[in-house]
Amino acid sequence: MQREQAHVALTRGVPIRTAAPRRFGALVLAALTVPLLVLVVFAWLAWRDTWNSAERELARSADAAAEYAQRVLDIHRLAADLTNHVLRGLSDAEVRAREGDLHRELRQLLPSLPGVNTVVVLDREAEVLLTANVYPVPRGTRFADREWVVALREPDAPDLHISAVTTGRLDNNVFFGVSRRRAETGNGLPVGAYDGLINVSVDPNRLSAGLAAIAGPQGDVASLVRADGALLARSGGFPVPVPQIPANSRLRDVAQAGEIPGPSWDRRSACRPTSGRARPA
Repeated sequence: MQREQAHVALTRGVPIRTAAPRRFGALVLAALTVPLLVLVVFAWLAWRDTWNSAERELARSADAAAEYAQRVLDIHRLAADLTNHVLRGLSDAEVRAREGDLHRELRQLLPSLPGVNTVVVLDREAEVLLTANVYPVPRGTRFADREWVVALREPDAPDLHISAVTTGRLDNNVFFGVSRRRAETGNGLPVGAYDGLINVSVDPNRLSAGLAAIAGPQGDVASLVRADGALLARSGGFPVPVPQIPANSRLRDVAQAGEIPGPSWDRRSACRPTSGRARPA
């Protein structure tokens, strides 16, 4: 009887003795897993902080680039307004008669206008009356098909039109145009009637150089884009032929909506955040 009890006791003690290695294995697994989870959490937090810091820096660059581009475009608007002031009260015939003097007056303005190639004045038939860089203007030169002429002839024409990048027909310069209607001419037309326009020709490469100085050396690219996706200037260089922003691009979407977004990124790129700051043309 004592032997049976002893045997039973020994038999019942076996599970008690074999449970210890299982607990030890669980402790070893926990000792390995917990530090790994801690490292993953810290790595994620560090990545999030780095990303947030990059976003803040990119937002500052986008704001600076947008402010720079706005200042430059304001100067171009002012150049068009100043040209209209110089020609105020003059008929087309008087402008042609005084072309030499008016050409010199406009030419003297060019050095004070950053990024401006020239200023061109058209009559209501889109014939060139005067330019700041070509004298005399070849008679009969017309630009009726140019997009700024078509847009500003419309009854609901904008106060200011910004064209896509194109090539000049008189000087072969690459440019985009900042244009407005002529006003208060001496041609005797009713107030508000279309009577020609003033086009300020802007060098996109000089504007791109200014954006590059703001974007810095870290490889970020700042672009000036029209609402329809036309690229006007880019800090990474200005390629020829000029590409269009893809139709499914986030930057194009926010430009068409007139938004002023923060940093965004394009999955088709190398996952680098890109600043998006756009205004409708």
